[in-house]
Amino acid sequence: MAKKAETFSVRGVLGEEPLVLVGEPHRLRGKLNLTNMGGEDVVLQGAQFRTPEAKRLKSKGAQRLLEINQPLQPIIVRPGRSRSVSVKMSLDPLTPPGEYDAELEVNGQIKPVKLHITERIDLKISPNKIIIRAAPGSTITKRIVFSNNGNVPLSIGELGAVVLEDERMECRIMRRFLAAIDTKNREAEMKDYFRTVVEQAQSVLQEAGALRVYNKAITLEPGSTEAVDFEIYVPESLDKRSRYNASVALYDENLIFEIAPVFSNGSNKVN
Repeated sequence: MAKKAETFSVRGVLGEEPLVLVGEPHRLRGKLNLTNMGGEDVVLQGAQFRTPEAKRLKSKGAQRLLEINQPLQPIIVRPGRSRSVSVKMSLDPLTPPGEYDAELEVNGQIKPVKLHITERIDLKISPNKIIIRAAPGSTITKRIVFSNNGNVPLSIGELGAVVLEDERMECRIMRRFLAAIDTKNREAEMKDYFRTVVEQAQSVLQEAGALRVYNKAITLEPGSTEAVDFEIYVPESLDKRSRYNASVALYDENLIFEIAPVFSNGSNKVN
């Protein structure tokens, strides 16, 4: 009889509604609501998450199994009391997004569990900063390694034109603006000054130009790594007295280019 009473108490405390866990596969979270309507303490121990049966999942182009076998810490629920317990679960980080069924088993009693696994973007780029010391008008090759540590495929397309930023751009624009305005014409309108600033800014931006980056397009499956060769054409218009930067956003990472032009005499010193 004691055994039956214990079983009844556990079932009543667990409730009938499914336990819902939501999040990225390595960081699932949820709340387990418990109520003890009996007259004695109920101890939930030996509780364990598991899958009713192993599920086949696609990952890295092959079949693998999702199996859950995680214990839950003992929980005490006092008579006539309710409590909400935070529940955490960690699965294989490569588990694809989707809805999965699981179970919480306590003393032979089963509580259904719903897992809502969300998308996880985790791209790693090595190196994520490309240092270019080359003559304007030349083409160089750099190798970059991409790793997909998330749970969805990631596509890296051809970068093409990458706009450069001159780190001395503000100074260059101001010098050209001051040289372009007519200081003797004291009646010049503000719009004329503004137009002159815009013209000089456009001129500086056009001189910086853009890197031309050629690379093959790839698709990275979850858990995969691939090295890609980038052919980079350095614009002829770069100034030896400046450095240039460019950035390309790729998912949750930035691929950064830093260019220090090298000329025939080897000079690339910034004044």
